[in-house]
Amino acid sequence: MKRTKLVYANRDEDIKEKVKMTMKKYHITEEDLIEIRYSEKDSTKNALIIYNSR
Repeated sequence: MKRTKLVYANRDEDIKEKVKMTMKKYHITEEDLIEIRYSEKDSTKNALIIYNSR
């Protein structure tokens, strides 16, 4: 089953580092990972992590 996690970061924060921390926190492995979509709107950066759950 596909699952998603949405990660937010402010302008001065590193969104890729926050994605790594979130993947570690929720035990999302590289092999379960389907896609990471990045977007930026105003002063907020977003990343949508799409992965397969076990």
